[in-house]
Amino acid sequence: MARTRGVCLMAVMIENGYSLPTPTYARIGWRDVISSASATSAAPDGAAVNALSWQTYERWRPTASPATLTLTFDAQMVEYIAAGAHTLSTADSVTLQVRSGSAWSTVTTDLIEWPLDNEAIMVLIEPREINGVRLNITYSGDAPSVGKVAAGKVLTLRRPFYSGYSPAMLSRNTRRQPSVSEGGEWLGNTVIRQSRSARMTWQHIEANWYRINVDPFVQHARGNPFFVAWNPARFTDCLYGMLTGDVSPSNMGIRDLMEFSIDVDAYSDGTQPWLSKYTPAWIEIYPDIEDQASIIDYALNREWPLDIDPAIIAPFADRIAQTVNYGLFTGQ
Repeated sequence: MARTRGVCLMAVMIENGYSLPTPTYARIGWRDVISSASATSAAPDGAAVNALSWQTYERWRPTASPATLTLTFDAQMVEYIAAGAHTLSTADSVTLQVRSGSAWSTVTTDLIEWPLDNEAIMVLIEPREINGVRLNITYSGDAPSVGKVAAGKVLTLRRPFYSGYSPAMLSRNTRRQPSVSEGGEWLGNTVIRQSRSARMTWQHIEANWYRINVDPFVQHARGNPFFVAWNPARFTDCLYGMLTGDVSPSNMGIRDLMEFSIDVDAYSDGTQPWLSKYTPAWIEIYPDIEDQASIIDYALNREWPLDIDPAIIAPFADRIAQTVNYGLFTGQ
């Protein structure tokens, strides 16, 4: 997976050729198998090992381009790779590779590419046994930094959610200190703290499944951040966040089903992310993209309603195939 300057892209990525099961279900990345880190170069206060910590105040910072951050671990099954608290938007190119045995291979993504902003990144890969991950970076201006890289098995929730959810990328949490003169004139506004907030709620979760799968995540999240993508198939949002309170599941009174919520305070460095799942190039080609977003969604996810008029599908299928140059849609 690579990206070059001038292409604006997305934060949740799916490996090329991987048919993600239940793609609208949330993914939480909290298991991290990475045990060691090395780099081709590092600033005195920016050692490679800094990318292992879940905290964000210490980061890996290279001093020369090209730069490679290599992260290794005992061979095991990996389903996601994530990066948080980074400034990779300053890089000219970023390539992600994984190692199986002693052979490195590049991870490419289908329709979704590396972001140009500094929001959290989650790459959902075809599950396979690997023993290393590395980032190959080139830059010509300010050196990028990486606060956290994680890899491991991902927690896939049992149900999707949509209604009533306030997307975190649109839910800014900013504490400000306004300055006002004696005469009541506005002099400025100082930002004291900023983040993104979200509440995610799941219902109809089997009690045993919660105890086996969710509670270990909750125990981790009581003291450490985590990655979460709430709907990989539909939206680009990926958060690197912490719980703001304990999680208290409750019985629904229906068989052994439970419901629970997590309140998340997500990292934000104050830069403005690209909020649309469509790149500027797409928007230039599709001037009516806002009105036709649902049709384009159907094309991207191959979920055409059974009763849809084929005449409606054809132009969008052809234009999407031409736009992304993947040739996925060659007919009705």
